[in-house]
Amino acid sequence: MTAGRFDPFAGTGPRWRAVPAWRPFLEDLAAGVLDWLGDAPPETLTDATILLPNRRAARAFSFALGKLAGERPVLLPQVRPLGDLEEDEPPFAPGELGLDLPPAIAPLTRRFEMARMIAEEFEPGMKPLRALEMADALGGFLDSCQLEAVPDLSRIATLAEQDLAEHWRESARFLGLAVEAWPKRLE
Repeated sequence: MTAGRFDPFAGTGPRWRAVPAWRPFLEDLAAGVLDWLGDAPPETLTDATILLPNRRAARAFSFALGKLAGERPVLLPQVRPLGDLEEDEPPFAPGELGLDLPPAIAPLTRRFEMARMIAEEFEPGMKPLRALEMADALGGFLDSCQLEAVPDLSRIATLAEQDLAEHWRESARFLGLAVEAWPKRLE
């Protein structure tokens, strides 16, 4: 380990640590995690949970870990923000912000409308339970994109090239519903 660098896994007992204020916290944490990982298989970190103060720090840590890993394959640990709102927790009372937004769709209505859309446009004749399961997955995907502030979902349809396996093209076609068909349904 480089002199002066923070070692997140040094010592025994609880792994509560602090980094000196003059050190780059997230980069040191990522470097310490990779040093600790050593030559272990890439999936070793999937059992770890790293708690950070907010979503921005969690994204920055994931980026730093990927950057420092370079060409080495590493499966990310669970990175959880401590101080942010929960996904289903509204930040303000409805109407408090006064934004010019269309009315929100009720969660149950959204679930059933997505299931209907999937059954009609993705796989006609699909069993209702399967359509509801896929609607939950698609809704979760859209929610994650919203939380992560993904700027442009329109690229999803172009992700699966012709030379990729059929299941990748099917996945891209399914996620394409989120970009193309779902906004039209909401109008």
